[in-house]
Amino acid sequence: MATCHNLKLSSKGLLVGNNVDHNMFVATGTDLSQSSDGSVSLTLNDGTCVTVLKRFEFDHHRMTQSAIVQRSDGTVCVFVKGSGESIERLCLRNTIPENFYNNLENAAKQGIYQISLAMKELNYDAKSVVTLSRDNVENGLTFVGFINFKNQLREDTPDVLAQLGAGDVISTMVTGDNTLTGINIAREAGLIKEDEEIIFGKSVDSAGIITWVNEDGDVTSLPSVGKIKNRSIALAVTGKVWAALNAESQGNASALAPFIRVFGRCTPLDKVSVIESFVSNGTTCCMVGDGGNDCGALKAAHIGIALSDAEASVVAPFTSLDKSITSVVEVLKEGRCALASALASYKYMIIYGQVESINQIANAYFSVTFHEWCWVFMDGIWMMSMAFALSLAHAETRLSPKRPTSSLL
Repeated sequence: MATCHNLKLSSKGLLVGNNVDHNMFVATGTDLSQSSDGSVSLTLNDGTCVTVLKRFEFDHHRMTQSAIVQRSDGTVCVFVKGSGESIERLCLRNTIPENFYNNLENAAKQGIYQISLAMKELNYDAKSVVTLSRDNVENGLTFVGFINFKNQLREDTPDVLAQLGAGDVISTMVTGDNTLTGINIAREAGLIKEDEEIIFGKSVDSAGIITWVNEDGDVTSLPSVGKIKNRSIALAVTGKVWAALNAESQGNASALAPFIRVFGRCTPLDKVSVIESFVSNGTTCCMVGDGGNDCGALKAAHIGIALSDAEASVVAPFTSLDKSITSVVEVLKEGRCALASALASYKYMIIYGQVESINQIANAYFSVTFHEWCWVFMDGIWMMSMAFALSLAHAETRLSPKRPTSSLL
């Protein structure tokens, strides 16, 4: 908890980095010092000093992060953290407790964000570890335990999702967390309704056969798209299951996509695949993300909204200042308002020209004409003021299920 992170000190002496890492580090009571060359030293709450020799940043494909440190007695160790499934594959079998998977599943069902920990001692000196690759250190580990973080739902989240639903916007969760954790949060936020039945694509074997289970964990079969509509069923899949659906039939995967409420354990490429599937179906897609693993999906979507000032804000055209998903509603309301008012101004100009043409024909028929000041008023003051006034219209306070037209005809 004290060593395996990417936290650094800013010029003002403040810790900068991932929010989860920050909370985890602060909880240990460790002091971090950083030298001018960038090397990091840590003083634990018991007075022990350790030096960070090398760090391997979080890899979204491996789902792990590691740090090589040297203790005050000279021993060199590697500490690794990551998803339970990834850590289990890297650990020695005799160090994995019997209730390992039950612990993972129970924590996920309760909406707990769980990180698994492992470590091992290295028979290298401080100079030699610099040349070690990630594959050399992240294997043959000893399982240490779990850290549980409770995902606290923001108070405004259910209302935002309700507003999006009222505006005929379908919301879907695409996350790197455990799918069961995503289902729990989706239920709490109202993304999955209380009366909706959940069918979860849990795993896929080497032959590409997907195992579907219900909420009780009993194996079931995937209904047809028609039955999913009629029976009010919400689907949830892992990133691997989504990839298997695409490999089997992209058409079938695209047909199921609107009914999938939770995509869990997704890599950055999985997230891009999900967005591209919606886009290829002709759906206007908005992606909201706050991490580097969301950059590809933010770029692939029609609209990208970043909830951080880090990498995501570089590729996304919009960045939320308050780091809240309420920005999604604001972007949609202002976007619809801009489209409606712009088209209204354009249509006004066209209709004004038509009315003036009819007016001129009538004047010619009766052999009359307007005074020049009448033309100044109509073409100058009247037309221009009305055209500009339409573009000053404010957005509606809530989203409507009826969208503004995108056609001039």
